[in-house]
Amino acid sequence: MLDSQLGELISPRRPRPTNESPRGALRRPVRAVLFDVYGTLLISASGDIDAGGDGESGMGSTDALDRRVRDLGFVPPADGVRSALRGAIRQTHRRLRSRGFSHPEVVIEKVWGELYPAASESALRRLALAYELTVNPVWPMPAMRRCLAALKADGLRLGIISNAQFYTPLLLRHFLGGPLLEQGFTDELCHYSFRCGAAKPGPALFESAQRALAQIGIAAGAAVMVGNDRRNDVAAAKTAGFQTVLFAGDARSLRWRREDPDWATAQPDMVITDLLQLSRHLTAPP
Repeated sequence: MLDSQLGELISPRRPRPTNESPRGALRRPVRAVLFDVYGTLLISASGDIDAGGDGESGMGSTDALDRRVRDLGFVPPADGVRSALRGAIRQTHRRLRSRGFSHPEVVIEKVWGELYPAASESALRRLALAYELTVNPVWPMPAMRRCLAALKADGLRLGIISNAQFYTPLLLRHFLGGPLLEQGFTDELCHYSFRCGAAKPGPALFESAQRALAQIGIAAGAAVMVGNDRRNDVAAAKTAGFQTVLFAGDARSLRWRREDPDWATAQPDMVITDLLQLSRHLTAPP
């Protein structure tokens, strides 16, 4: 049911050009590449997961979201579905922080279940997916499949470190045309915030990935984190010992965070504006 729903909710998108130029280089050998999803592998209207629309789709308004909820058989809350959902997420975050979680992550269908306690899990998942793709339309970054295929063919291990929900692996599978394992990803290197219970830029996802790499004999310095956010991806990955690549291929999702002095020293080892620049760099002879 969710796979058929995806086809109804997605449509082609193009990245917006940036003023960046590719630069930098990675230390060899590189044995593993870990990707962020939203704004890196996937064009994302908001540049992150469930962070609101960019106005392009015309579907991010409160009225449009409430109509989508009604179409799925739910009655929108009196204050609108967007306001109610974000309020429920904030409450969950507060509860988790009070228990010592510094960067907590929700399980989104459980949050929806607080708004609609009589709904089945499958209905809540359909609702969560429809909401996400309404406020945050996604589409594959140009050359995503070609980049991943080249890295896989060269023997590199592939993984994911992403703020995500249950639908994130479904979206990747849909756009890749098959299971992630067939594209070179391995389960032990795919780390999603909804499974971990913690979100970026907190250290938990990166520490978990670091341990998983060590178990297969790969040091953190031989792994590369590729993401569009200097705080969430570059700074956090550097703290864990990874090499870093800032993906600057879409103006809507590029997060240099230059206005925040806390991240001024977190410089990526490499900046790319196209995913093929990464695969060509890593598969070329040293």
